[in-house]
Amino acid sequence: MTCEILIMAGGFISFPIFTRLLSKEEYGIMNLISISLVLVEALSSVGLRHASQRFYSSYKDEKQLQKFYSTTILSSIAFGVLGTLIIFIISKMLSFWGIISNNVNSIFVVASFLIAIRILTKIIGCLFRVREMAKTYSVFAVLTKYIGMFLSIVFVMGYLYGIYGYFLGLVLGELLVLCVFWMFMVREMGYSGFYFSGDMLKEMVSYGFPMVLAGFAGTILTMGDRYLIGYFMSAEDVALYSVPYNLCSYVANVPIAAFDFAFVPMIMNEWSKKKHGENELHQQVNKVIKMYCIFALPIIFGVSALGERIVVLLASNKYSGASYILPYVLIGEMLKGLFTPLTIGLFFSKKTKVLAKLTGFCAIINIIMNIFLIPVLGLLGAAISTLFCYIILLVVGGSISSTYFKLKMPWYNITRYSICAIIMFFFIRFLDEYYIVNNLPIFILSGIFIFILSILVIDRELRITAINLIKH
Repeated sequence: MTCEILIMAGGFISFPIFTRLLSKEEYGIMNLISISLVLVEALSSVGLRHASQRFYSSYKDEKQLQKFYSTTILSSIAFGVLGTLIIFIISKMLSFWGIISNNVNSIFVVASFLIAIRILTKIIGCLFRVREMAKTYSVFAVLTKYIGMFLSIVFVMGYLYGIYGYFLGLVLGELLVLCVFWMFMVREMGYSGFYFSGDMLKEMVSYGFPMVLAGFAGTILTMGDRYLIGYFMSAEDVALYSVPYNLCSYVANVPIAAFDFAFVPMIMNEWSKKKHGENELHQQVNKVIKMYCIFALPIIFGVSALGERIVVLLASNKYSGASYILPYVLIGEMLKGLFTPLTIGLFFSKKTKVLAKLTGFCAIINIIMNIFLIPVLGLLGAAISTLFCYIILLVVGGSISSTYFKLKMPWYNITRYSICAIIMFFFIRFLDEYYIVNNLPIFILSGIFIFILSILVIDRELRITAINLIKH
């Protein structure tokens, strides 16, 4: 969990730096290239990371393990190189057809190396994790993030290389860590040969690739609208849309990651052990949803109230016009945190293929809606479309999941928490409108105080819990 927070913090640290160093057009192009890398990397990984976690325990003796390591690593190298070549060829074709400039094509060429580097880095990381060497994996994951980020900043700020320098820094930084990672792997795992097994690869791909398709569809649902914004509007508009979206992702990922790491494994373990009855399990899932809403609702209303101030503070004045889509984007990002609790029945029943199909369906709906809404409503149309599809994903997913695990939503509690968040929202807007204070930290602390005070007044259970904590 600490590793994930540090990695997310790295993105939050670099966010205000690159929004200031790069022009709006450059920042928009950077986001489009980054999304392309994510999509091609997902497909090129062919699910080997998922499969390595699933099949590692199946191989007991050293010879089988060496064959497993070799097959996994050699396949990752091969598919990573293939992914790099795909990006290289596509960028050349787009340049030849005049869709992108020669300058953007050269940036794509440099960035394409990240696919091979990241696929191999992540597969080695998975091997460390299945060997219960999570601390080693965490150290290398954090180093990969920060060394690449540091070199990118150096090239953009010191050498004025623009987005070319951004991706060049990432390539050199992540390649450096990968080389050290590789030497450490050889020493710790005793990896020493080329014991490739075609049958083993086929089995791993058949297991992992459906999960890749689900992740691919999720990425299209989350980020695919950037391509359509670039097509119907411009790269600057992509930047204007990406800034609040990236900001909301950083804000939302912390509570989502915390709940995924802390509460979801607990629920899954209780289900597998079946120590308690189904009623007890229902109460635990309801508790998770209520706790998540206590964190999510004040974030939604607080950030929405201070949207313009936060965007200007973190991304500079040139993105001040982007805050109007922030509430729509933030609600969608925070709704993602409810996806696992609301569809927990599908996880209990191992119906993950249903989730993949549903995510793919919502991704297609999102693309269709964007095609119609962006020309009419601009960036607001893209934000509304994504939010609508997230709602469909939760409603339909929760409905299907209820056939396997009937979940009763704590609507009464959610309504009360929403009222408290709304009170906080209007309190912050009052302070802002009448210039009673003009300091962002004071706004945030005042909002938190009002929300906690309101929720303790209307929620007896939380009030008793708070009193007991104070007594102890």
